[in-house]
Amino acid sequence: MEKKVASDKPLPELADYLSTFDGYFVRSEGRESLERYSTGLLSDIPRKNGETIEDSVPGTSNQRLQSLLTGIQWDHQGANQERVEQMRDHVSLGDGVLIHDDTGIPKQGEHSVGVARQYCSELGKVANCQVVVTCHYADPAASWPVNARLYLPSEWTDDPERMREAGVPGDVQFQTKPEIALALLDEANRIGVPHEAVLTDASYGGDDPYLSGLESRGEHYV
Repeated sequence: MEKKVASDKPLPELADYLSTFDGYFVRSEGRESLERYSTGLLSDIPRKNGETIEDSVPGTSNQRLQSLLTGIQWDHQGANQERVEQMRDHVSLGDGVLIHDDTGIPKQGEHSVGVARQYCSELGKVANCQVVVTCHYADPAASWPVNARLYLPSEWTDDPERMREAGVPGDVQFQTKPEIALALLDEANRIGVPHEAVLTDASYGGDDPYLSGLESRGEHYV
């Protein structure tokens, strides 16, 4: 089978969209890596990671893509707010909800940030994985991610040396998944994402401080 390879030139529509994020990058190589990474994510390669994108997208490498995610200076919070504001203004129909959930990412080894033996939703059992808490918007016409944050188990936050070696900022402290969900909700409200209610499953709905947090914020919830 002939290998599929993306163009070595940016797609015009993609380049136009990504140009709105130029100001969040300190140097041009960050903007260039973002374009190549986005091109890879939009391609039809079956598994999208640094190695497969390197093989299918000219003008980049796994090392450069990893640098984009871990080393290059860019304002990821500002860029995400820009994206959410665009979605809020152009893709939201109204009468929407915010959905809190979490996603397990199976991992081998113990060096990936936040990896631990914990419940993994993707596998349906306790396994070695990372867990990402998510906030998602949905209405009758559209659905899109608002924000996400990695959950760090206490075995990580109680080990400053492990945190330092993994590059975790020194001011990061332990938060439960419901606490992270409330923080993501506060960010969504600050940006002005419209919603009629917050939806979640029993793992959050059974947490009294989480429910109290929703009520103190005047949120309707299911």
